Amino acid sequence: MASANLTRAETAERSRAVTVRSYRVELDLRGAPDAGSTCFATTTTVEFTAAADATWLDFLGAGVESVVLNGEPVPVRYDGARIALSGLREHNVVTVVAAAAAFANVTPSAGLEVHAYVSVLFSASVALPASSTLFVGNLIV
Repeated sequence: MASANLTRAETAERSRAVTVRSYRVELDLRGAPDAGSTCFATTTTVEFTAAADATWLDFLGAGVESVVLNGEPVPVRYDGARIALSGLREHNVVTVVAAAAAFANVTPSAGLEVHAYVSVLFSASVALPASSTLFVGNLIV
């Protein structure tokens, strides 16, 4: 679990083991006008079912502050590319508070690049259907 790149085998395994029900992504871009800031706060909640005891969330960012799994804080196990989750139930809710990179270098094939160019201070909250693939601040679930 030490790579930012998924292998075909990992992708197939996670596809069989995890079904995402919903995402909620909150972006706090209030610090974006600060030229010295290279990050912004993000809180992401993912609801999913699992047929395995463990999985991971992909996240390429500055750091992970906290992880709450099924209402309980769990130790942050972040290797710079993936957030490890274990002790999964059939139905799970995980919330991750992290610092996302404001200027991500994401290729079009890997996902949507997020830039923090704003002229007005604001916060954003996004709710997506489970069928969506999400790339925000390099968070890939």
